Amino acid sequence: MRLSISEYEVDISETPIENMFINQFLPVASGDDVKVYIYLYKLARENREIDLEKISEELNISSLDLHNSLYYWINLGLISMKDEGFEFVSIRELFLGVKKVNQAINDPYPNTKEDLQSSEAENIDINESNTLMFREIERLLDTKLLPNEIEKINSHLDEFKQDRDLIVTAFKYLGDEVGKKNVNYTIAALRNWAIDGVLTVKDFEEKIIGSEKKAPRPNKKREKLNSSNRIGKDKVLDLLKKKQMESLRKTMDGDEN
Repeated sequence: MRLSISEYEVDISETPIENMFINQFLPVASGDDVKVYIYLYKLARENREIDLEKISEELNISSLDLHNSLYYWINLGLISMKDEGFEFVSIRELFLGVKKVNQAINDPYPNTKEDLQSSEAENIDINESNTLMFREIERLLDTKLLPNEIEKINSHLDEFKQDRDLIVTAFKYLGDEVGKKNVNYTIAALRNWAIDGVLTVKDFEEKIIGSEKKAPRPNKKREKLNSSNRIGKDKVLDLLKKKQMESLRKTMDGDEN
């Protein structure tokens, strides 16, 4: 089944949403949280003054639920408090550390998001170690990571739980030793390593580097000896020719007798 979008006959404007929001944040957020984010994002792009009470009516949710959702996104760092209002933060810049994640703020509304789970923040991996990892990968690749590449790396981390230091080590090793400066290639290699139990840099040194050192090396002396004793094609033809002549001579001598 394939999805498509019909061509617009009338331009009535649209609100683009970052794919990283859809792929990383939307699956773990509640329906009200997503609804509030998208609606407020639309108003922000229009640079509109907002009335939270009116917005709660327009979205058909209570004022408390609206504030719950708003502070949910603030605590995750996607919205920041600025002057007398709010500012939406680029998710890509947030992941790469261009924008800093807000510290959890004191919610002025009682009973709002008291059960905000730290595991939700872990699921989207927004922390200082991620920032350092992505910056180092970009330095090794000598290029900026694309949003879908960032998503692939994060998805791999979520699935296989390998150390971030190992992720960086893989990019350096495969780039320097194999000549592959490619996100897809590196993720595939990391997946194979994870299956083999390589989850840390120590595992990498023992199981990947260690196995390379233990691998038997070709016996160059033996190869050289064999190559020197190898009979060339011309010599083989000469030997065959001599044998044929000897055989012919014997046949002729037998006929004379």
